[in-house]
Amino acid sequence: MAQKGKTISNVDAYDKYIKRFKSDWEASGQFISDESLLSKKDQSSKLKKHWSNRMALLRRKWSKLNRNKRSVKTKEAFLSYQQEVFYDPSTIVEDDSTMSSASSPEHNVDGGSTVVESEEVDMRSVPLSPLHDVSQWQARRRTDTILTQMKEEAEKQKITVTQLLGYLLYRVNYTQDKTVAEVGKNLFDQESVDREVTLDEALYMMSTYRLGRSAYTSMRHDLMQKVDLPAHYKIMQHKNIIMPSVSSPIGVSGVSLNLCESVRIHFQRLIGMLELQPGTYRMSAKEGLDGSGRHAIYDQKGNVETHNMILWMWVPLEVSTDLDLDQPSTSTSQNNVIWTEGAPNSPDAARPILITLGKEDSDLLNKIVPPVDGEIELLHKSGVTIEDNRRVHKLKIQFLRSMNDGKMQKLLVGRGGAFCILCSFTKEDAVSVDQIKDGF
Repeated sequence: MAQKGKTISNVDAYDKYIKRFKSDWEASGQFISDESLLSKKDQSSKLKKHWSNRMALLRRKWSKLNRNKRSVKTKEAFLSYQQEVFYDPSTIVEDDSTMSSASSPEHNVDGGSTVVESEEVDMRSVPLSPLHDVSQWQARRRTDTILTQMKEEAEKQKITVTQLLGYLLYRVNYTQDKTVAEVGKNLFDQESVDREVTLDEALYMMSTYRLGRSAYTSMRHDLMQKVDLPAHYKIMQHKNIIMPSVSSPIGVSGVSLNLCESVRIHFQRLIGMLELQPGTYRMSAKEGLDGSGRHAIYDQKGNVETHNMILWMWVPLEVSTDLDLDQPSTSTSQNNVIWTEGAPNSPDAARPILITLGKEDSDLLNKIVPPVDGEIELLHKSGVTIEDNRRVHKLKIQFLRSMNDGKMQKLLVGRGGAFCILCSFTKEDAVSVDQIKDGF
């Protein structure tokens, strides 16, 4: 007869088994029989079968791990598996009638009837090991149900599982961690959240911060754990692709870049960036040149003895679809503009045409202006045509020479000493009352 007030439960039996198992392990290292353990448990056949199945799992695991010669790791692996078998609710299939029989207030033991003050014990209330501490197989098995439910819910909401995970990540972390929430938002919006730096971005970094090969490679290795920077040789290959051909201007010391190629490369990159469909497009751009002085002269062989240089640049302003062929080519319609330069006066927006050494004077301008004017006239007349797999993109372009200061403008129009570069009146005529009354 069971003593009144004594509780016999699954947890009590399991604790006794664990104590005996550990002591027996330390004594001989052999797996113990569970018959004596089962004899102390409730004699219900279903409950006995339930525990026998759990013991069989442990026996098979021990037989497999016992072949391992590293006993310490074998013991740790077996104890971890043992905890999964008994404490993980996904491995326990309990029968309602069995559990109710084991925890009933009226419990028949040894053919007699007595009242046992027993407390119902739910094995599912025992805390699980953290998910990151269990094996991959066990982690997958635990999350199978959740993953199935998420797939069904994602299909119901007509989104992908990744989008659903992204929205939940955004919702959970919105008030706690804005950075993680932003990652979740990008996943939901199907935007890229990778840490890879593009070739254009890497080239911009090298140019802006004047990084050589050695300095860039060192920075790349230092930041490898945080961000993926492309290799230096890949950046140089990309640079050669997007740069127009370079030549030396005739009669002067400097470097010039082919303007037609520069416009073609820029238009081709816009086609890929904006995913432009085949057709005719129109670009408006500005160009101009200016001089600067007081530059240092380095003691080098063949160096030109001058502190001045002239730089000629062009800036694309906007691109529009050419819907109205009768519209003048010098203007664009605001309704069909598809791309606009956000900072047209920024140095980053300027594309070089020519850089040469020398002062701003008529002799130098007579050497460098005609070749560039010839390229501009050719672009005005023929434009740019890009054909790829029978997909033809045409570009009409119009340049406006508006990037010149007053001094350069006087030199370009040949009125260096004139008071006004638009007429032949003198400074005295401009303030003469009679001339003003007669008109200019």
